Amino acid sequence: MIINHYRKQPLIYIEPSYNKEFNEAIADNYNFIVDSFNGYDIPFVYLPKLLTDSHFNRVLGYNQPHLEKNHDYSDKLYHVISNSLNLNLDTPALIFLSESGKVEHKFDLTSTKVFTAPNNLFLFAEHINNTIHPPIDEEQSIKESSDIQFRIGREEKLFESSFDYTLDIPSKKDSLAKSHKKKSSLDAFKKKKKTADELFEEEAFKIPGDLQQQIEELSQAGYLSHLIKYLEMLQQTTRRLSRLKITNDHRIYLMDYEMKEVIMSPLPKALYLLFLNHPQGISFKELPDYRAELMEIYKNISLRENPIKARRSIRKLTDPLDNSVHEKCSRIRAAFLSVVAEDIAKNYFVTGDRGEPKKVLLNRELVIYTK
Repeated sequence: MIINHYRKQPLIYIEPSYNKEFNEAIADNYNFIVDSFNGYDIPFVYLPKLLTDSHFNRVLGYNQPHLEKNHDYSDKLYHVISNSLNLNLDTPALIFLSESGKVEHKFDLTSTKVFTAPNNLFLFAEHINNTIHPPIDEEQSIKESSDIQFRIGREEKLFESSFDYTLDIPSKKDSLAKSHKKKSSLDAFKKKKKTADELFEEEAFKIPGDLQQQIEELSQAGYLSHLIKYLEMLQQTTRRLSRLKITNDHRIYLMDYEMKEVIMSPLPKALYLLFLNHPQGISFKELPDYRAELMEIYKNISLRENPIKARRSIRKLTDPLDNSVHEKCSRIRAAFLSVVAEDIAKNYFVTGDRGEPKKVLLNRELVIYTK
């Protein structure tokens, strides 16, 4: 699975200056090299390939959308990595990074034959694997296994002895009484109707399972996050929020993130535009006061909507005791999470603490309406 692959510790090719022979050797045998190290569960990273890789650029665009993508910055990036990790390189090398991004091992490269001759590559990959994962002494392994089995057996006995096997079996009368009590409590709980504000965090932050999987694949970048950090250092830029563009036909774009469109259906979009109109926020219990304004926005978005059906939808949406407002807030959140990571998206979707007005946090100076 993609996520698990990027969670592993990588082996990265790096060089002090451009080396034509090594780059040609790796480029010509790239798939074979990758497969050889994959056999030892070690990802092989060659920056010229990675920087133009579609998945890497999706991860980059999702987590750091302000950075430039699909460029081969390899030569400059090698220098940034070397300086950041205090590497002294006389020849090309392979570096093995820890989970924290530090160099655990460095393997100097003196001949391209380690990549061009299959037998040499097999031996080299085995040497690297044995260095990274030293073989366990057989006698020590047997002893450790025996110790573990002994501890497990002792803990099982302690666990069993801690039980009192004298069971107190309740009478049928007691069981019926408890059952009736539980049913009464459940009925009382069901009768208690939660307000829209009380349900906001519970309901409005739900997202579909397929989107959750996409978010995990793009957010849990593993070792890619270390390389993205170096790319950010190379471009000498910091994360900034994009301007939000609202077109005259009510399409929504993140202008400075390659004009990514945030797609919503008419009703969630109308609710979102209502919240944009009120930077101070709107309390759910006050939603009925905004019914006319919301209706006007919705009519402009959904020109073909049946008027009776539209009024019914708006009335339902502005009912503080109805779940409709949570569903629409959930869809607004999901729309932004489809294009950018949550630490960015939270500035754009509707949020707010219990008992407080719900609002869009984005500075309204970043909202651009086109005529």
